[in-house]
Amino acid sequence: MYKNGMDFPNEGFVQNTIESYFDKKGFIKESISYTDYAGVNTETREKWRVEAKGLTGNVGLDFRTGLGQLIQRMDDPNANYGIAIPNIPSYLRQVEQIKPWVREKFQLHILVINEDGVVYHLKPNKPLIGE
Repeated sequence: MYKNGMDFPNEGFVQNTIESYFDKKGFIKESISYTDYAGVNTETREKWRVEAKGLTGNVGLDFRTGLGQLIQRMDDPNANYGIAIPNIPSYLRQVEQIKPWVREKFQLHILVINEDGVVYHLKPNKPLIGE
């Protein structure tokens, strides 16, 4: 299913980690064909839509594609939208290029996945380290 496999830092690993992360937080996965992860918490009614990306030959292009996919599909003003990436320098450099006001304006969440499966959630209104 995943061209580069299920190991870190590939998309399969990122996808599985995100699904597990939200599952442990009480989210029920929704079937929405245009997104890598869609879920709702039945108690809080919180909704998430996440695009997952992994290491490829052109990280910059893939990251920008993920952002475009998210923005084009922002159809629910009550949902949280995020991009999930592996914690590797090439992806972190891409995140650093997004201005803080842009992340806040679009309410863009960044979910950084470590090799051990820990998810670091960078909220839209929080600065990156060093900003």
